[in-house]
Amino acid sequence: MDPHRSACPTPDRPVVIVGAGHQGRNVADILVRGGTAVAGFLDDTRTLGERVNGVAVLGGFDRAADGELLQHAAFIVALGDNRIRRELSRAIWQRGGVLASAIHPAADVSPSARLGAGICVQAFARILSNASVGDFALVEGLTTIGSDVVLGEAAFVGPGAQVTAGAALGEGAYVGANAIVVGPARVGAHTVVGAGAVVRGDLPERVLAVGAPCRIVRPLSAAESPFFAQPRSTGNSVPLT
Repeated sequence: MDPHRSACPTPDRPVVIVGAGHQGRNVADILVRGGTAVAGFLDDTRTLGERVNGVAVLGGFDRAADGELLQHAAFIVALGDNRIRRELSRAIWQRGGVLASAIHPAADVSPSARLGAGICVQAFARILSNASVGDFALVEGLTTIGSDVVLGEAAFVGPGAQVTAGAALGEGAYVGANAIVVGPARVGAHTVVGAGAVVRGDLPERVLAVGAPCRIVRPLSAAESPFFAQPRSTGNSVPLT
C-alpha cells in the first residue's frame, strides 16, 4: 500500500458508499454492524433522495469530487467491477479523500495479515497469517485466504473460494464462487477464474479459465471487464478530472 495514501479502516467520520447495488448494500450492513455511521450512497442509477435499505442516495458518482464530502466524509467504493472500483477509489484518493474499509465483525483476520485501503471483507471470511490483501480488494463471505497469500490491487475473491498458502492473485484478478487456487499458483492480472474451478498452475494475464482441472478458454481483451459491471450511467461515471 502507498504509505502516503489516506486510509482508515474504522473512520471517525461517516462513510459515503459509492454504489448502491448488492455490494454497496452489503458494505452498509457491515459498517452499521461495526458501529460506523453511513452518510449515504452515491450511484448514477439511483434517484437523488431515494432511500436504499433506509440509507439516502446523495447523488451520482460525480459527487465523489465534491469538496465538502471529501472534507467531512470517508469513502468506500462498493462496485463489483474491479476496473471501475480501482479507478474510482484512486480518483478519490488523488483528491485527498479518506478511504475506509469494511471488515465484517464475523470475519477472522490474522493480526499479521496486511490489509490495504478501501477493502471489503465479508462475513466468515478467513485471512490467515502474513497474507496480504491489496488496496480496493473485495473478499466475499466464507472464503479462505491462506498464509502468505498475496491478493493484488482490486482483486475479487468470490463466495466460498479458497486461495491456499503461498498463492497469488494479480491486480484486478477475479476468482469465482467456490473456486480453489492452490499455492504456489499465480493468477495473472485481470484474469477470470470461473466458479468451481481448481487452479494448480500459473495462469497468465487477461485470460478466462474454467473447470477442474482449470483450463484456459480464451484471452480477454483489455476492454473487457474482469467482472460483470453494474449498470453504467450515460454520463461520466468515473470522475477522473
